[in-house]
Amino acid sequence: MFRKAPIKIKESLNYLPDKPGVYIFYDSLEEVLYIGKAKSLKKRIKSYFQKSQKLPTKITDMLSHADKLDFIVTDNEVEALILESTLIKEHRPKYNVNLKDDKRYPYIAISISEDYPRVFFTRKTSNPNYIYFGPHTRPRNVRKILDMIHKKFKIRSCKGSKPGKKTGSPCLNYHINRCLAPCTGKVKKTEYKEIINIIIQFLNGRRKEIKQGLEKSMKLASCEKRFEDAARYRDQFIAINELTQKQKVATIQRLDIDVLAIVLNEDIACVELFTIRGGFLLGKDCFILEKTSEFDKSELLTFFIKQYYNSAFRYPKEIILSTNIYEMEIIKNWLSMKKETYIDIKIPRRGGKRRLVELAE
Repeated sequence: MFRKAPIKIKESLNYLPDKPGVYIFYDSLEEVLYIGKAKSLKKRIKSYFQKSQKLPTKITDMLSHADKLDFIVTDNEVEALILESTLIKEHRPKYNVNLKDDKRYPYIAISISEDYPRVFFTRKTSNPNYIYFGPHTRPRNVRKILDMIHKKFKIRSCKGSKPGKKTGSPCLNYHINRCLAPCTGKVKKTEYKEIINIIIQFLNGRRKEIKQGLEKSMKLASCEKRFEDAARYRDQFIAINELTQKQKVATIQRLDIDVLAIVLNEDIACVELFTIRGGFLLGKDCFILEKTSEFDKSELLTFFIKQYYNSAFRYPKEIILSTNIYEMEIIKNWLSMKKETYIDIKIPRRGGKRRLVELAE
């Protein structure tokens, strides 16, 4: 027995393929109501209209407003997952779970294509010539990190692809020892690019490698009596030490992991994310999910992982979770494709990783 379906949807049911893809329900005004994905579009969509199938109240309500159905066939389930995440973020359907204000999350951007790159706060990630770190949820923390980076490494903070003012004279930051003044040629392009590479390594959590490299360069410069170079490497070594104070995570070795834990509260949920790289805690963010009633923790964490990592620019070697998720193998394959190396997902039951999950909860 089947539930009654609107004429337009009933006609579509006759042409559903037994293939993976994404389906979209619309109302009479052609507003997107709900977006989903399926291993078999035919089986999944028809299940909505089987009376024997018990549906959540929210989905039943959605179907009562649905007037039109559309679907997109994909080559496999991974492609369907990517397309579903992209369309949900674009349309923010009424009956899907949504990440609160996900289009406005802050990132750290580095304009690596410029002669003297900038490191700055942004909410846009559209420039292919930039490197991005994020997304984050706390703008204040992002600005604090940027302030420390500018203070310790004295990189330029002026806007525009070329450094400096039109007058050609250095700005106030140079006079208060907050900028190397690349606009006046007081620092070589190669030296400036070295600093930017150190910052990139720092943001990737490669503290140990940075310190080893700087220590080696400092000793070599001293042996060759290049004392100014040796002093510069020494200052950068000190800066890295100061920046990494209190960031080391106890009991965790030099691992690259993301820790995800979810907490429910009526119609919203919070996913706490610890970003750990090289054994250092790079970030601690809380992402709010809206319209979460009638969804369990596993469903919500599955949704979050697809949405978050579809917008991310950096990936860990391992993701550890507070609870199990659906489509585990498909998500592993998708993330491994994005990183171009295997990413594991685990739910630890004991040990140091379990303690991290408990901290996040």
